[in-house]
Amino acid sequence: MRLRLVFIDSASAEPVPGLDPVVNCCTGAPIRRVPILRVFGSTQAGQKCLLHVHGILPYFYVRAPADMAAEELTMFGYELAAALSRALDVSGKSSEAGQYVHDVVAVRGMPFYGYHAQETALLRVQVYQPWLVSRMSDVLRSGALLNRRFEVLESHVPYKLQ
Repeated sequence: MRLRLVFIDSASAEPVPGLDPVVNCCTGAPIRRVPILRVFGSTQAGQKCLLHVHGILPYFYVRAPADMAAEELTMFGYELAAALSRALDVSGKSSEAGQYVHDVVAVRGMPFYGYHAQETALLRVQVYQPWLVSRMSDVLRSGALLNRRFEVLESHVPYKLQ
């Protein structure tokens, strides 16, 4: 069966065990809401259909500090997640206080722009809501967290296209 894609939308709902993460990787707390992609379309036979895609969290990358060893990155990631959560809690612009960062994973990758001879250490920050990506990247770039300015990558990519 082939699906002709017509429209993609996103929503949020309570997590479904087996399809969505149910426990926060950083804090161990239960997750209250997760994003769900809804794909609208039709089959070749012309039947209308709706596909709910679970388990896909919005993300962005942060270039890891160059002076940090690989084994320190995991702890730094959790420290960064806690600082981001505190900053957003203080701003008071969220209805789901404390439910921001799902996980921070240390990865290696080749930056897309410019010439780079080798891979770079990056932190992939997974969040619960697509609108958090731009808010968090602004906070990280501003230098207001952990007394340093962070280089944020792929925060401009819309959630629906990730």
